[in-house]
Amino acid sequence: MELMKPLTALQLMVMLNRSPAKDPQHAKHPLIKTRLKKLITGYKGEVSVEYQLRYLPSDQFVILHDVRIPIGDKYFQIDFLVLSRYFYTIIEVKNIFGELYFDPVFNQLIRKNQDGSKSGILDPTIQVETQKKQLEKWLNKNKLPIAPIKYLITISNPKTILSTSINNHHISNWIIHKHSLPENFEQFTANYPNAILTHNEIKKVTRKLRKQNEPLLSDVLQMYNFKPSDILTGVSCPNCYLVPIPRQKNRTRWICPVCKTESLSAYLSAIADYGLLFNQSFTNRQIRAFLGVDSRTTMYKLLQRMNVSLNGRTYTLPLKEIYHHANKDFPDVL
Repeated sequence: MELMKPLTALQLMVMLNRSPAKDPQHAKHPLIKTRLKKLITGYKGEVSVEYQLRYLPSDQFVILHDVRIPIGDKYFQIDFLVLSRYFYTIIEVKNIFGELYFDPVFNQLIRKNQDGSKSGILDPTIQVETQKKQLEKWLNKNKLPIAPIKYLITISNPKTILSTSINNHHISNWIIHKHSLPENFEQFTANYPNAILTHNEIKKVTRKLRKQNEPLLSDVLQMYNFKPSDILTGVSCPNCYLVPIPRQKNRTRWICPVCKTESLSAYLSAIADYGLLFNQSFTNRQIRAFLGVDSRTTMYKLLQRMNVSLNGRTYTLPLKEIYHHANKDFPDVL
């Protein structure tokens, strides 16, 4: 699982672009923008951590990002899971600003903000210990080999100040700044010099994780009390993001009336938008109504250019295909 922008962030960007109320004071827009800003901030933190992980030898370590695996009717999620023949490592990324104090008495992380105010956050150590137990349970359930499981809580902002009581100093073994990642892996490697798993066993674990990984596609319309009618339909301009732009008559070409951009493939991101906001599965009629295409035959030909499966009259677009065609570089809306 390579590093990708969160699907929820893509969903929120589509909501903002397809909301009919362009006034920035629109009642729901500030809420969406606040959530989107947090997601993008977290993503940027993970990008900076991923950069540090590149220093690990690729022939010794398998790096998986945003692992979300089911256990029964629930899921557990890990920012980064690093596999090797010697040990596994869970990495939880925290992109938190300010001064952080880790309180060992109440298992609480206290954040001091720039304005002097303080706020409490659940100690992330509890989070990673839970992730470790869930990973062990999943490995046992799937009869997969287990190596020693280590964990690191990585603070991605280098300006963040970390502190704790003198009796709690040992937490520096797993609560670190991102630049310490290579050093910690060197220490782990020194502590576990003997291989426990074979190369084939690591491949087996990796395949199983990839197969069972289920990225989260939230119902963002319900989350923000949007009705389907609140969303603008049609193909959006790939340059200025105007919605909708008209299709040339008798031709599968879209032309923006504002910036004059012409595109043969703008409809691809519109179908991805439908998948992000409504459903991965749809009929020819449903997607034609969303794109504003009259001809069933034309729509059929357009869908043939995508990696969709057809079961009866229902098309299904895989999440990988949705992400591939989604507009991931929207104008700055924050």
